[in-house]
Amino acid sequence: MNGDHASVEKGTAMGVKDLKMEATIQDLGEEVLAGKSYMELVHYLAAWNAKKIAEAGGEEAWKALSPAEQAERDKHLMTEIVAVLGKEAYDALSPEDRRTLNLFISNKECVVDW
Repeated sequence: MNGDHASVEKGTAMGVKDLKMEATIQDLGEEVLAGKSYMELVHYLAAWNAKKIAEAGGEEAWKALSPAEQAERDKHLMTEIVAVLGKEAYDALSPEDRRTLNLFISNKECVVDW
């Protein structure tokens, strides 16, 4: 990102940096999820599914939700799963690998790490 160091541009740069981190975590999470064996995936998702149903108030409460509400909660659950896996994968990286992923250049002469 290139700018003239105006506070608005600095704020935009920080926002873009945050979006980059979110995308990095999502990419890592998707890679971990895709790398699980079939049985690992079944057991992992079953545990999260049980949590989702419990948070809804139990099996009957889950069934009472509209299909649209169930789909929305399933979508939210998958986003959460990917974020958790991505954060775990990120935390497991070496400092050098994290620095590579964190690299964000906000000006020609300014490299920002977070």
